[in-house]
Amino acid sequence: MQLIQYELSDRGFSVPIYGYGYRGNNVTNQIALVKAMLAQRPRAVVCNTSGVCPEVFEYLMRFVNDGGIVACYGYGVIASVSCDQIILDEAHTTYSAAQHLLKKGHRDLGLFNVGQRVPAGPMREGFENALREFGLAVREEWLFRNSGELRYEEEGELLAKQFLQLKKRPTAMIIANDYAATAFVSTLMR
Repeated sequence: MQLIQYELSDRGFSVPIYGYGYRGNNVTNQIALVKAMLAQRPRAVVCNTSGVCPEVFEYLMRFVNDGGIVACYGYGVIASVSCDQIILDEAHTTYSAAQHLLKKGHRDLGLFNVGQRVPAGPMREGFENALREFGLAVREEWLFRNSGELRYEEEGELLAKQFLQLKKRPTAMIIANDYAATAFVSTLMR
């Protein structure tokens, strides 16, 4: 979003960023934010759909119907708005990350995804496919668990504590969030 903002700002456009944050999945707060944003009468909206409540899409759809432009991007879920959308493929992304580590010689890989009590779905599928191609099995104890809540930094710190308690540890980790990964590394260093 910041790269889009910089590029358009350099071309003379005003490009404010409205953010609800990862703890902002309260429908009332999100609707208030989108209403405030749309009251500014933008020409276009770029929306990260991760964590957006379905009711918010109704406002974006009205904006589109009134001639506004919306582009959405997110992970695996198509937004209920008639607009251009970029859907990130979690299975392929995780597969590619695991392949990279396996080609570097790592054979003991761990996986962590904030917001899922145990890594599952497309992310786990991509992870397992990469391991299978190298003749490796998934080690359940290296599919790291968490609270299932979107508390990135806190969960990264808790992950590091779980990691340090293991007698045999993975030599590489795939952590599906930059904030969680940073907290994980910081806690390990401490």
